[in-house]
Amino acid sequence: MGLWSTIRDALGLQRPLPRHDATAPLALSDAAMARLEALPPGQGLHVETVEVPGGRRVQITEGASQGPAAPGLEAWRLTASDADLERLRGRTLDLHEGRWVISVPLELRARETPNPNGRMYLSSQVLCTGRPAFFTGTVPVSVPNALLPARLLAIEGITSVLLRDNTVTIERTPGVPWSELDRAVDEALREHLLLCGGPVDGDQASAAGGGGELFEAIEQVIAAQIAPAIHRDGGDIELLGVSDGVVTVALNGACRSCPASALTLKGGVERTLREAFPGQIERVEQV
Repeated sequence: MGLWSTIRDALGLQRPLPRHDATAPLALSDAAMARLEALPPGQGLHVETVEVPGGRRVQITEGASQGPAAPGLEAWRLTASDADLERLRGRTLDLHEGRWVISVPLELRARETPNPNGRMYLSSQVLCTGRPAFFTGTVPVSVPNALLPARLLAIEGITSVLLRDNTVTIERTPGVPWSELDRAVDEALREHLLLCGGPVDGDQASAAGGGGELFEAIEQVIAAQIAPAIHRDGGDIELLGVSDGVVTVALNGACRSCPASALTLKGGVERTLREAFPGQIERVEQV
C-alpha cells in the first residue's frame, strides 16, 4: 500500500481486489486439520469468544472434549457455541508455529482523491452495509459495530471517516504523513476483524431525513447520476432536505474539505438536479 500501489492502480496494472466472503462458516487451515486428525480419542478443541475492551477475543483450548462437536465440524471434534460460530464467520482457524490462532484475510489498497487531505482505501472486506456512514468526533454507541469508526477516529491525525461498502475514506489533519496513517488504518481494521468486529450498519448510522415524493425522486437521481462519480473520488453526498425549491445536502468523506467541492456542488449537483426537476429546484446548498 502506498505510492507504488497508487501508480500501479492508475496505470491499470493492479490485479482485481478480491472480495472476501464474510458470511462463510469458520474454515480450517490444512495445518489445523492435520493437528485435529492427530489428536488421540477423547481429545478435542474448544473455541469461544470472550468480551474484552474493543470487542471479543477468541480463546482456543486443546484438551479433553467438551461435549458434542459443533454442527458441520463433527469430523474435527471441535466444539463452540452457535453464537460464537456466528461471530467467527469469514475467519479461519489455523495452527501457527504450534499455537492455535484465528486469522482474517485483509487486503487494503490506498487510492488518492482530488482532496489533498483525503484518501480512500479499498478493502477486501465489506466494512459497511446499506447506506454510506459518515463520522466525525464521537460515534454513537447505538450504531452496530460502532467500534470500527471509533478506532479509526482515535488515530491521531484523522478528522473524519466515511465507510461505504468495502471502502473507507479518511480526512487527515494537514501535514500528517500519509505513510503513518496508512499503517495505522491497516492496523485498526485488522484489530477490529480479529476482535470479531463486523461491518457498520449504514442504514442505522445515517442521519438522513426527509420524506415525500419529491425527496424520494431527488434521492433516486442523486444515487443514479451524481453519487457514482463522487464515490470514485472517495466522497459521498447525503440528501438532508428539500424546502421551497432549495435542496440541502452534505458532502462527506474526501469531498467535505476538498478545494473543488464548491465546483462539484454548483457545476455538478445543482445543474443535474435543476435539469431533472425544472421549475421545482432553484439551488442546492451544502451544510
